[in-house]
Amino acid sequence: MQINTNTRSVESAGLVHTQANFKSTDITHIFQLLSTNLYSDPILAVVRELGANAADAHTTAGDTSKPFDIHLPTSLEPFFSVRDYGNGLSHDFMMNEYTDIGYSDKRQSNAAIGGFGIGRLSAFSYTDAYSVTSIQQNRKRLYSVHIGPTETPVVVQLGDTSYTDEPDGLTVEIPIKTEDFHKFQSKASGVF
Repeated sequence: MQINTNTRSVESAGLVHTQANFKSTDITHIFQLLSTNLYSDPILAVVRELGANAADAHTTAGDTSKPFDIHLPTSLEPFFSVRDYGNGLSHDFMMNEYTDIGYSDKRQSNAAIGGFGIGRLSAFSYTDAYSVTSIQQNRKRLYSVHIGPTETPVVVQLGDTSYTDEPDGLTVEIPIKTEDFHKFQSKASGVF
């Protein structure tokens, strides 16, 4: 989604002697604001954001007619997951852009739903850890995305299959508490 930003120019009456750009020395605080405190309904946020990311992946891949897969939690498989059939994500992307809070490659097109670069943080409004499986060009990689020792998210590569015949795409899988099974089913029914 293209984000409308107006370019503004401020003219100074004299010479600029020094300048400082805004930054964050407390990434933990910023992360908490954007994950835990942003969403009033964490379960709805997870379902909506992961679904939107999957739809965007299909748009980017040029195949919006193919559905993405949703797995709702059961007692035998207590997780919620969304599997798209987009282009997948490279290892470099997972280690650099995926970990960059606010990064989005969707801002140049109105065809995308997302664009703020924080949707992937929605899972942290519900859990401290989830997995991402990326399949790209016959290579399958598994990652753990979890809260690290500094109370900020980290991405850890857990596996790498040198060859798979599975189609490209991304799966995000979140463990679900037993008492929330019905809530995920209800929210998913409303969103999808």
